[in-house]
Amino acid sequence: LWAGHALSIARKELVFGVVVVDLDGVSFSMLQYIGLMRQMAHIANNYYPDLVDRIVLINAPRGFTSAWKTVSALFAPSTREKVQILGRDFTNGFEMKSGIKLESLPACIGGQRNDSS
Repeated sequence: LWAGHALSIARKELVFGVVVVDLDGVSFSMLQYIGLMRQMAHIANNYYPDLVDRIVLINAPRGFTSAWKTVSALFAPSTREKVQILGRDFTNGFEMKSGIKLESLPACIGGQRNDSS
């Protein structure tokens, strides 16, 4: 988000970003961190409400969509609308949902870009 902010200043126009979050390894035990999630939601809602065009969650574990229905209440409606949840086989819908080509996503999280480039 800082890079988008800097680019907005340099271009003298608002530049929106796409946030991709890899949920590989996330389990329901993460709900113990609901306080931290609440703090993150506060920061996103109050400091970066319109700098993010989309938030794409990839490798979402089974049942995450149900959990999201509960956790999403912490986020402003404008933020909730930006969230796209994709499961482990996310490659088919990724480009459409994120606007990012798979060639740009690092291979270590399921994209096609060589991590060493």
